[in-house]
Amino acid sequence: MEALIRPDFGLTFWTLLVFGLLVLLLSKTVWKPVLQAAEQREKGLRDEREAAERARAAAELASKEIEERLAGIKAEMQARLREATEDGERAKAKLLDDARRGVAAMLESAARDLQAEREKLSSELRNSLAEFSLMSAERVLSRTVDRKLNEEIVAKAVKEFGARKA
Repeated sequence: MEALIRPDFGLTFWTLLVFGLLVLLLSKTVWKPVLQAAEQREKGLRDEREAAERARAAAELASKEIEERLAGIKAEMQARLREATEDGERAKAKLLDDARRGVAAMLESAARDLQAEREKLSSELRNSLAEFSLMSAERVLSRTVDRKLNEEIVAKAVKEFGARKA
């Protein structure tokens, strides 16, 4: 056991020589491929991270474009809705105006018709009254007065009556 605690020069020499050869052999065969694989993996991770950052930036840009398009579409929709509302209000006002004009025209026509009917009835009433007066006067006078003279008197009375009323 003492040999393990205090190694001999030969054992140390051979241990160092084997270790050096092993390092040289490993550097020629294993370390280069392992270092290249590590570098390739690091490069791949770096490329993936850059690609992810580019994809994130592209996604943010696309998101902003979509938001801008949505805002534009929303503004256009509101403008069209406002325009349609204004068109509807104008159409409503036009329809109401046309209806008012039609009602006013109908009222005027009805008033004219009513006035014409009133004048016609008034004229008929005068004529009837005149005939009634003539008939009454004839009966009272028992045909002593001439019929033509009576009609002239009644016509004159109707004119005077119309002149007073107007």
